[in-house]
Amino acid sequence: MLPEPETITFLPADDLETFEGIIVDVRTPEAYSEAYIENAVNHPVYQVDFMEKFPEAYPDKSTKVLVYGDGDPYKADLAAVGRLQFLGYTNVCILEGGLSQWQAESRPVLGSGSASAAPVSGKLILDTDRTKVRWVGRNLTNQHNGEIASRSGFLEIDASGNPLSGQVTVNMRQMVCLDLADKSLAAGLIGHLASSDFFEVEKYPEASFELGKATPIENATYGLPNFSVSGVLSARGLALPITIEALIEPIQDGYVFQSVFSFDRTQLGVLYGSGRIFERLGMHLVNDLVSLDILAFFTVSK
Repeated sequence: MLPEPETITFLPADDLETFEGIIVDVRTPEAYSEAYIENAVNHPVYQVDFMEKFPEAYPDKSTKVLVYGDGDPYKADLAAVGRLQFLGYTNVCILEGGLSQWQAESRPVLGSGSASAAPVSGKLILDTDRTKVRWVGRNLTNQHNGEIASRSGFLEIDASGNPLSGQVTVNMRQMVCLDLADKSLAAGLIGHLASSDFFEVEKYPEASFELGKATPIENATYGLPNFSVSGVLSARGLALPITIEALIEPIQDGYVFQSVFSFDRTQLGVLYGSGRIFERLGMHLVNDLVSLDILAFFTVSK
C-alpha cells in the first residue's frame, strides 16, 4: 500500500523546527530506542495493528502528521503515508531524507545509541534443537512434505562477519512426513523413502550439506538471500556439487542460515520413478527435483 507519487509531500529538515503537528517515527521499537528525533512518537508501520492504534490515538483525520523512517533505500515512510491516506488522513508529509540524512547532517537525536553488538566470529556449533530441515517431494498430481532431524554441524565466520565454511548433517533415520494425517500412510511413505528405491537409509544413515565458498550478493536487502554459496550435497555415499542462494545473518547468540533450493535426486543415485531412467511411467512418475528448506542456527556454544 504505497501512495501515488503525486500525493506525497516532503518536508525539508530545516522546516521541522516550525512544524506544528505530530512527528511519527514508523520504525521498529528497537530502532526508535536507539535514536529518534525529539518529540517523535513511535508507531511502527509494520505492526498489524498500526491501522487500528493510530486512529485511536489521533481520531481527527485533519491532524498534521509528519512521518519518518530511515530514508532511502527503505520505504517504511512511504508505506505509512499510504496507510494513513487509506484511513482518510488528509495532512500527511514525510521528512525529506529520513533519519539517515538527518543524522548525516549532524542534527540532534535522542536515544540510547546503537545497541548492535559486533558479530561473533570463529567456529560456531549447530543448534540442533532449533534447526529445521524440511523436504518436499512431488509427482505429477501431488506432493508430500516433511522434516529430517539435524544431527550436527558448524559454521566458521571470519572477523569481518563473512562465512568461510560450514556443514549441516542430518539423521536420515529420523525423517518424518507431515502432510499425511493417516499415520499408517505416513509410515508407509517414510518406509519407501528409506528403502533402496530412494535413500537406502540403513546403509547411508546420514546426509549433509557442506558449505564452501560464499560470495556476497550485491545490493541484497534484508529478507532476501545475501550470499551465493558453492557447496556439496551428500547422500547415499555420493556427492553433488551445488550452488545455492542463502541468507546468512548474525543474530543475538550467533548466526542463522536460511536457504530454499531444489536438487536433482538422480544425481545422488535416487532413480525410482524417474522419467530420465524409465519410459512410459504415466501416473507412476516421480519428479526428479526435490526441494529442501534449511533453517539452521549456529551458536558459540550449544
